[in-house]
Amino acid sequence: MVAEAPWSPRHAGSVLAVLSAEGDLARSLYPALVARCPLTPEQWAQVPVACPCLGTALPAVLRRSEAEAALLVRHLPSREQQCLRTLALSLGAAQRRGQLPSLPLPIVNGLLAEGTAHYAVVWPNQQHAQQSRQRLQRQARHQEQQQQQQQQTAQHQKQGRGQQQQQRPQQLGGLQMFGLLLGAPLAAMAASVLLLRVLKGPAVEARRREAAKSRKLSRPDGLA
Repeated sequence: MVAEAPWSPRHAGSVLAVLSAEGDLARSLYPALVARCPLTPEQWAQVPVACPCLGTALPAVLRRSEAEAALLVRHLPSREQQCLRTLALSLGAAQRRGQLPSLPLPIVNGLLAEGTAHYAVVWPNQQHAQQSRQRLQRQARHQEQQQQQQQQTAQHQKQGRGQQQQQRPQQLGGLQMFGLLLGAPLAAMAASVLLLRVLKGPAVEARRREAAKSRKLSRPDGLA
């Protein structure tokens, strides 16, 4: 939006004031602004340090002014500054070894600016991809742990059912044994009662007869 906004470079100060008022929410808009409009050193002082993706504007700023490009480099995030430094050292080493011809300084600066701009675009994508892979790995580990817990729970439940089935016959056997132990005395008691009845039968009959005979003898003769 900032790159396509219908305003001239004289509005740069007003736009900077608006972006500064928005704080961190407007940091991603500074690269488009500095790529389109030349800024004075005082205006560059309003650009936040370590502004993300600011390196993408380095080629456009370098084509406009090397002095501005130097000011932009001071505002790059540390990772983009490290990338620019690494590119410069690698390019110098390749030239010293004869792997590259000696290039004019404007071409060298252009190569370094393009390399830094490419890194500023690629690095966030790589970071996002790495975070996505890490998130997927965490989710996979979490699902694997859940499956292991479910398997362990199912195994414990199966073992518990097996133990209950093993204990049930033992309980039934104990009850049967208790019945046998309890049944023997009851059977003995029943036999004793029956025996007593058999043994007491004649004695009771004899006493009944003696009682009847006694009643007859005790009656007067006239009543007989």
